[in-house]
Amino acid sequence: MHDASVVPETTLVAAHRAAISATTPARSRSSRRILSNWTDRTLVRDMLSFLASSLAPCSPQARLLALQCALRSSPAGRVRLPAGLVRAMAVPQAGAAWQELEEMRWIRHNVHASPLGSAQLTDPLIGAPGRKARARAADWALRTHQSRPVRADTPAVRLVTLALATRGAPDRADGIVEIDQLARASGLSVSELLDVIQLLSRTGNISRWSLDPATDDLIWTMGPHLPAAPGNDQGP
Repeated sequence: MHDASVVPETTLVAAHRAAISATTPARSRSSRRILSNWTDRTLVRDMLSFLASSLAPCSPQARLLALQCALRSSPAGRVRLPAGLVRAMAVPQAGAAWQELEEMRWIRHNVHASPLGSAQLTDPLIGAPGRKARARAADWALRTHQSRPVRADTPAVRLVTLALATRGAPDRADGIVEIDQLARASGLSVSELLDVIQLLSRTGNISRWSLDPATDDLIWTMGPHLPAAPGNDQGP
């Protein structure tokens, strides 16, 4: 497998997928809904998939903000994000990101409280895991996309880095996913996603990657400075 290459390695892809599947808990492979039995990374992964369907199109910065809103909301859909947390997200023009979510009618702002930290989801996440589990997943997501190698990059780069981390195998630096699934989770077109992947490769945040033209499977290995998906994260 060559760095940043597109190669027809169907046998390698099948073997790689089998190896990753064998190390992934069965509940992580079979779960597809925002319900119970989540680890931090699988909850974030499926929340990104949920946002892909409810926030299309949506800018990467607004999607990162929406992820924190959804994961930190109360059962009734009430959201209060401390100003320090919003600053830690390093979202360019946070006010514009809030406005984008409001214009899409995904949230309603509470103008009588903190205008950059208080909102109401228009469609509360009925059946989602408990607030404690979601808050832990929100912290994991923030630490991942704000890790030192990518925290100064664009929201698109940080969002793709997070999406890759949710798709990796536990305690391994490599992963495999259909390119269309990753593009939807990142809110990008496939061509835009590949541009980001190439950028991550040039900066060493991805040490190697390939795209199988027969299956559209993207295979990648995280660089040494980006964390692999944790294998000991716990469900609620």
